[in-house]
Amino acid sequence: FHKNSQGPSSGPNCPSCSYAGNSQTRFFRTPSKKRRENEAPSEDENIHQLLTKANSSMTDFSILHQNVRGLANKIDRVNHLIQTAKPDIIILTEHGLNRDELSMTNLIHYTLLTHYSRV
Repeated sequence: FHKNSQGPSSGPNCPSCSYAGNSQTRFFRTPSKKRRENEAPSEDENIHQLLTKANSSMTDFSILHQNVRGLANKIDRVNHLIQTAKPDIIILTEHGLNRDELSMTNLIHYTLLTHYSRV
């Protein structure tokens, strides 16, 4: 999950919970710059900004992918996992949520950038 100098890691195993690390959702870390209220970037702008930042200034970029098999009853466990791993990008598959539920989902310090739902 997280790139380090010793090669790829299998990801964090949380000792305090049993959570071990098709529809698709991507959450991205919220940028430190604040946007004006009511000013939302488009999905393409967000992706472009993220990729530009990654190409120009990041030497270490981490992505966490997790097949959650139903996110509704696991949101606290997922928040715990991402606070431990601190990935730059989170991809959650098999979340089982519809568009409205996805828009209401809150992952701490991350913003929903794009989603896909079969529900």
